[in-house]
Amino acid sequence: MMLAKIGPDASAAEAGLVKSLNDSSSLVRANAASALSLMGGHSEEIVPVLRGLLDEGGPNVRTMATYTLGNVGKSAESA
Repeated sequence: MMLAKIGPDASAAEAGLVKSLNDSSSLVRANAASALSLMGGHSEEIVPVLRGLLDEGGPNVRTMATYTLGNVGKSAESA
């Protein structure tokens, strides 16, 4: 989550994070979506992933997905 704390300056890691949205691990997908949401942008890519995590992930992953959807804002309203 350090990349998320760095914010927009961590843009060099964006491609890897976007790729991680398709990882087989729900925890990896949740962390990638969270980091991308805090870096700004990518809402079209991360909202569908987060919606899926609400049904698929364990309690911790669902909590992280819910929190991240809140960070995404208006683009997450339909979730």
